[in-house]
Formats: sequence, structure tokens, C-alpha cells
Amino acid sequence: MDLAEAGLDTFGKPVGYVGRQVEGWSRRWVDAVTPDTVNCDNTIQWLNDNMPKESGKYSVIHNDYKLDNVIFDADDPLRLIGVLDWEMSTVGDPLMDLGCTLGYWVQTDDPDWFREARTMPSDIEGAPKRTEIIARFQEITGLSVENFPFYFCFGLFRLCVIGQQIYYRFYHGHTKDDRFKGFLKKAHVLQRMCEMTMAGEVTD
Repeated sequence: MDLAEAGLDTFGKPVGYVGRQVEGWSRRWVDAVTPDTVNCDNTIQWLNDNMPKESGKYSVIHNDYKLDNVIFDADDPLRLIGVLDWEMSTVGDPLMDLGCTLGYWVQTDDPDWFREARTMPSDIEGAPKRTEIIARFQEITGLSVENFPFYFCFGLFRLCVIGQQIYYRFYHGHTKDDRFKGFLKKAHVLQRMCEMTMAGEVTD
């Protein structure tokens, strides 16, 4: 799709998107830190030190593409018929959108503590693994995913920040909903997975 022809060439600011995302989510983390939370300084530094060059291809990206934001045909469960929640969409680097999706994706051979924190049934028998998702992405887009650890780590860190932001509200009494208390543990789990990824212990 040609962005200009579709009237979407001014929908976002694609140039510099990768750097702005790392900077923006790092800033949000700092703003949401509580005394009892995990330390993400190493992750933030690693993301900055290992930031790849932009792919040079810009497209409309969803920014929250996951199983519970899509609708499948009830009569043909493998047929996708709708995508929901486009409020975070923009024009940017599609590889970053892939990273956001992979951050949600837990698979059968992941550590038990990571699987226990999953929010979607992506680790059931027959579900595609991250390598299969990446292969399909490369086939459809023509883009090469050469820096999986960066994109996966970014996706994990982004979710870690979101969880910490939710917990921050609970910690400071902005909400009394006890469900928000559990997001502290979620942040710890995601940061632990970031550490494994940065150490080369998660390669797909």
C-alpha cells in the first residue's frame, strides 16, 4: 500500500521511529518506578547499545497486535475477519510492531515461570512458535528479521513498563483494585525474560 495514495503519509513520523520508541518507553519506565520494583537500567542501556538501523520500510503498524485483538470466523477458525483496538496505530517501522507482538508470545519451551504469566493461549499444542511467526512475517513483508533479540527484548520491556504503570496506580492508592497488585510480579517476570534474551539464552 502506498501511504501517500492512501492519505496516510502524515499519519505518523516514521523516520527515527525506533529510537523514539526506546527513548519513550525508557522515560515512561522512570516515571513509573516504585521502591519495590525491579531494576531495568541494564535493559534500557542494552536496548540503546544494540539498537539496529531502521529497516527503511515504513507502514501502518498496529502497536498492540495480539490474539485478543483479532476476530476469527466462527465457521472457519483459521480465517481472520477483523482486527480491533487501533488507537495505538501509527506509521512506523514494521519490525517494531513485530517485536510488540512477540513480547506477548509465550511458547511451549519457554521457562515455566514465563509461561505461568502468559495472557494468551499461545503455548498450546499446535500453536506456532516465534520462529514460525518470524518466517511468515519475512515471507509476507520481504523484510529480514536479523536482530531478533533486540525486537523481542523491546517487546518484553514495553509490556514490563505497561505493567509497572498499572502497578504504580495501585501502589499510590489511585485504585483499590487488588488485581493491579499482581502487575508487580508481571514486571519482574518480563524483566527476567529480558535478561535471558540479552544474555543470549533466548534465541527464538
